[in-house]
Amino acid sequence: RNPRTNTTSIVGDTFNSVVMVVNTTNPNTRVDGFTIRDGGQDLEQGTAGLAAGIWAYNSTLAIANNRLTNNYAQTVMMDMGGAIGCE
Repeated sequence: RNPRTNTTSIVGDTFNSVVMVVNTTNPNTRVDGFTIRDGGQDLEQGTAGLAAGIWAYNSTLAIANNRLTNNYAQTVMMDMGGAIGCE
C-alpha cells in the first residue's frame, strides 16, 4: 500500500489519544502509513498527561510513515507530547 496515494485517516475526538498501544510486546506490531489527527488531552476530561496522537505504554512497536496533524496536548500537567508519547 502506498500511504500517499491511498490515505487512511484515524480521527480522534479532541479529548483522548487517537491510537493507544498498551502492553504489547509482539515485535511485529506496527503503526504504519496512517494520517492520525485531532487527538487531544484535556485536564477536565481526565486525560491530561498522555500523548494526543499516539500513546504507547509498556509496549514494543514500530511507528513509521505516518502523518500526525492537529494533535494537541495541554501544557498544564503534561508529561508527553501532542504527537507521540511512550512510557
